[in-house]
Amino acid sequence: MKINHIEIENYRNIESLSLDFDDINIIYGENAQGKTNLIEAIYLFTGSKSFRGVKDSHLIKFKCDFARLKADFFSKEREQNAEILIKGRRIAELNGVKKSTPALLGEEIKAVIFSPVHLSMVKDGPAERRKFIDNALCQLKSNYRMVLKEYNRCLAQRNIILKDMQQSNGLEDILYVWNRNFAKSGAKIIFQRQKYVEALLPFAKDIFSGLSSGKEELNLFLKGGFEYSGLSISEIEENLFHLLEKRRYYK
Repeated sequence: MKINHIEIENYRNIESLSLDFDDINIIYGENAQGKTNLIEAIYLFTGSKSFRGVKDSHLIKFKCDFARLKADFFSKEREQNAEILIKGRRIAELNGVKKSTPALLGEEIKAVIFSPVHLSMVKDGPAERRKFIDNALCQLKSNYRMVLKEYNRCLAQRNIILKDMQQSNGLEDILYVWNRNFAKSGAKIIFQRQKYVEALLPFAKDIFSGLSSGKEELNLFLKGGFEYSGLSISEIEENLFHLLEKRRYYK
């Protein structure tokens, strides 16, 4: 996959920009001139949200009603184009066809980004590391984003029921159902995260060995309430469900 050309209009501090890309590109300039904004705009074509964690409405240039991004790129053995209109929310088109969600652009455009913000993966808690893995999997697995959405829906519903159980009786059966749904979607996420870590490990170990001149060894593993390695999705689901049921009344 290679992006050949991008056009930007009313995006953050960029009023208008048309730029061609070569095989290797170095972007440099003074501070606050829009270098990171350009990278961020490119990253949006992966179907992901801003890696800076801001709302879509904050991507529009001050005092403007909309922002528009266009990209010409080569992917899957053919030339393609994509467009993103930001007006309240993101609206995406691929090869002139409107997509139901911008996330579907990720099936055609892949990108990896590392910025100073990502140092939080090392300095902060495990949530940032899970977020990094999830963002990568959203590009690699077309349905992973939907699984995450279902997982978050189950989590929200389960939390509401747990809160209501403090004032009301008779919600145990409903909690059982949501524990099942929660375990089902959670198992799919855990399984894919485990496979991703396993696939990443050989490359990470090789790079780290070079950085440390072979003096240190890196290891990566997914840690949770039980051992995930070697388990199928159904086995993870059952373990996760029993763990939830076991801790139902834990305080």
